[in-house]
Amino acid sequence: MKGFKKKSLALLCAVIMSVVGLGGLVGCGSDPISNESTRLVLSTLELDGVFNPFYSSSAPDSNMVAMTQLGMVSTDKLGDIVYGEDEACLVLDMEQTVAPDNSSTTYKFVLKNDVKFSNGSPVTMKDVFFNLYEYLDPMYYGAATLYSTDIKGLKSYRTQQPSDEGGQSFEETYLGLGLDRFNRLYDTVEEILDEAKNANEILTDDDMKQRLQARADIYGDSEDNLYATLVSDYEQAKLRLKEAMEQTWTYSVGTAQDIKYKDSNGKDVHLNTDAEAFLFNWGEPFIYWDTKKKEFEYSLGKEAGSWSKEKLFDVLTANYVPSEMTTALSIIYENLVSDFTAYEKEKYFAGLDPAKKITHIEGIKFINRKSSVTVNNNEYGVPTYNADGSVASGNEVLQIEINDVDPKAIYNFSFSVAPMYYYSNDAQIKAFDFETNHFGVEYGSRTFQDKVIKDPEKIGVPVGAGPYKATTSTGNSNNVTSSTFKSHNVVYFERNDNFMFPAKIKYVNYQVVSTQQMLTSLFAGDIHYVEPGAKPEYIEQVNKKEGFSSTNVMSNGYGYIGINASKVPNVSVRRAIMHAINTQMMVDYYKEPFASVITRPMTRASWAYPKDADNAAAKRDPIVYNGETVKDNGQRYQYDPSGKTSLDLVKAAGYTPGAKTNSEGVNILQKTVQGKTEELKFTFTIAGEDSDHPAFNALFNAAQILNKIGFDVEVKNDINALKKLNNGDLAVWAAAWSSTIDPDMYQVYHKDSTAGAVKNWGYNYILDRNKRNTYAYEYERVMELSKLIDAGRKTLEREGADGRKAIYAEALDIVMDLAVELPGYQRSDLFAYNSNIIDESTLTPEKELTPYNSPLAKIWLVSLKETK
Repeated sequence: MKGFKKKSLALLCAVIMSVVGLGGLVGCGSDPISNESTRLVLSTLELDGVFNPFYSSSAPDSNMVAMTQLGMVSTDKLGDIVYGEDEACLVLDMEQTVAPDNSSTTYKFVLKNDVKFSNGSPVTMKDVFFNLYEYLDPMYYGAATLYSTDIKGLKSYRTQQPSDEGGQSFEETYLGLGLDRFNRLYDTVEEILDEAKNANEILTDDDMKQRLQARADIYGDSEDNLYATLVSDYEQAKLRLKEAMEQTWTYSVGTAQDIKYKDSNGKDVHLNTDAEAFLFNWGEPFIYWDTKKKEFEYSLGKEAGSWSKEKLFDVLTANYVPSEMTTALSIIYENLVSDFTAYEKEKYFAGLDPAKKITHIEGIKFINRKSSVTVNNNEYGVPTYNADGSVASGNEVLQIEINDVDPKAIYNFSFSVAPMYYYSNDAQIKAFDFETNHFGVEYGSRTFQDKVIKDPEKIGVPVGAGPYKATTSTGNSNNVTSSTFKSHNVVYFERNDNFMFPAKIKYVNYQVVSTQQMLTSLFAGDIHYVEPGAKPEYIEQVNKKEGFSSTNVMSNGYGYIGINASKVPNVSVRRAIMHAINTQMMVDYYKEPFASVITRPMTRASWAYPKDADNAAAKRDPIVYNGETVKDNGQRYQYDPSGKTSLDLVKAAGYTPGAKTNSEGVNILQKTVQGKTEELKFTFTIAGEDSDHPAFNALFNAAQILNKIGFDVEVKNDINALKKLNNGDLAVWAAAWSSTIDPDMYQVYHKDSTAGAVKNWGYNYILDRNKRNTYAYEYERVMELSKLIDAGRKTLEREGADGRKAIYAEALDIVMDLAVELPGYQRSDLFAYNSNIIDESTLTPEKELTPYNSPLAKIWLVSLKETK
């Protein structure tokens, strides 16, 4: 963890006792261990601070959110859906009915009564509808993909077109309009700058706006003045530029000394200030490492390293606005296209005749609101209500009808139910009527998403009906803010006494700590429970320590190397990189049997993993290098340490040696593409501060191989790699997936997914019609892949030639063909804990542990080992 300093336990206790005043950590003097006063301290990896059930995306952030939320249904140790009185979920009973001809599937959910949010208000059908309509709103752009479920009438609702078939054409149309709007702004700005340059004029920001407005005025009399938004779009671009600076600043603070290289004498040279880290992370030309001189270059002068944040932003803004605005537009291209696409949709929705609007989703109904219904042969009458909105008698019953069949649908319907009172606003709540208004959500409004759902405090403080609620370091859950909920890399929770099964432990902290420091922190008593990865040496360390225990289970996820097609456009180059990566080195980091090679991008924990793919090596001729047969682990891209396979691929793709040389003195391979020189110069990014990473050796070794044949590859540690990854900013990186229970591939690989994952692969470029010539092959394969994913969602059958296993095996082959993801390893998860503090008998029994059932799966049952 960045900036982690090991404190003596005595000092740490003194600090926490003086600040927290709630018993703090265990072991401080003779304080007794008590569920009511001692804080259970759990570890977490670095947090982005997006603690919003609708918009959290990273696994660590989502884990924090999960502490406060309650889902519609839950899952058992095998990952199968469960519900009922004894389960921690909202659904009491459920019925699933498939039409005889498989044309539709109907789900009925009976809601429990007396379920409450942490503030004591009731969880009702209104909250369920609010969550459904938020996830299904056409302006929702979070990671959840409930909208991918073919709910009856959903496409019509999201497009406001009567036909239920126009969803994709609608999305393509408005993406096209968004792209047109971006290109219109870019071209006009470029034209104005060229005119000024030719006239030897120096433009101000006001000059640029006036000239943009003049262009808009020229077309002002036209029926549809497409240039009318030029000035507002220009202002939005400046706002996005500022946001990009803010984001870069956020992940740069405190990381300067982590940005280090070896000088010509082999000595570590690092940056020193936040300002320097910011300028380095922003990219050339402000601060960069000169690989030939082996020193940092400062284009703004070294004094820039002492500038304040405000001055840095002012200088960068002045650099781009307006004289280099086309460069700025290129930097924020993706966000602006997303904005402009949303604005075009919003304009369309706002211009519809209110009398013709589709106001609700046909397949979602509160079916016993006016008359009784039957679910599993039990009759449920019309519910009655108390003054506070809670159900006085009866049960509310939700019905969702989908077209065809969809094995993933039930998992999509397991969404957590967040409170409408907190995440919506007064205007929408008052308009709620279950029929014609928008169910707590302002329909088709990007402003509502950004200003209401994503209000900064709602982003920073989660609220729900789960086992815990957000609190502060002093245990104040009534006035908690984003800065007091997560403070100094600690996140604070307090028991939710309104949860259906009140937790035994009152206070729980999550402490941010790097994987490398987890066991050190555990043994020092700073943390009570960690998940450091199942390395044999870690297990041995725990087993040798009296009072500490561990257990491990196969992880529901896997490690991989990613390559972004937007940064590495040529598929042959991506394949060349993959042939240089020895994934066995990643396995060796954990060592067998705690890790193993996988040959397709899917966890072995899934029933759909195509195990026959692992035997594919037997069908190929082995690679021989220096007279020895190279170990073939079944990868599609077999490791070739000679670099010959990689060199042959890039030469065949037209790359030839240029004048520049790399650190090995080898001429860098290059190619002229659309008039621009494209060099094989890339950064391989390792998340974290040092080389203790499962992929470091594999990527470092690959860089050496590639540099000897004419690539210019730098392997770089980056503590903010995961944050950059969320924005699609990395070219080649190592990461790991946490997989869903169902093997559905929609969110990560489908062309229509709006999740951040597809940006990592470069889908935004692959699907961009303006770049179709560059990505013709990738476009075709993504279309084929998406069809297979759709097919896998339309059958409940797993086996057979047309079953889901066969479909996903073919789909995974296409992912491999695209060469955007190289599967690396399947590992196990290690859970280590202080058995003097945690009562082991209250953790999930070892025989019940699975990838879907961790020791803390039912955290409300976990108890400390109390002392007197």
